[in-house]
Amino acid sequence: MGTDLTELADNARSRSETYGLLAAIFREEPSEALINELRGPRLSGAFSALDVELGANFYSDPVPEVKEALALEFTRLFIGQAHIFQPMSLFLPTWTRGWVVCGGQRPLK
Repeated sequence: MGTDLTELADNARSRSETYGLLAAIFREEPSEALINELRGPRLSGAFSALDVELGANFYSDPVPEVKEALALEFTRLFIGQAHIFQPMSLFLPTWTRGWVVCGGQRPLK
């Protein structure tokens, strides 16, 4: 068919490594080790080749500051703010006799 099996294997390996990197980034708050790996020559070279820019601050700020900023961003994106994502009951109390249930009124017994 003209498709080189070595090329297909290389593409599959690259895809697997990319998914592994994304899983490591999204699994938990970034550690200092992960930040150092992302800043290292292997990944920074790969990012440059793909025209991916992580921002000047990512490379210039001290690792603990980057870790703190990424931890806050991770929490905001994946855990959420407490006042927005608090679990709510389907039964909301009202000032009248009863409870609002999905928009309807159900009297207390």
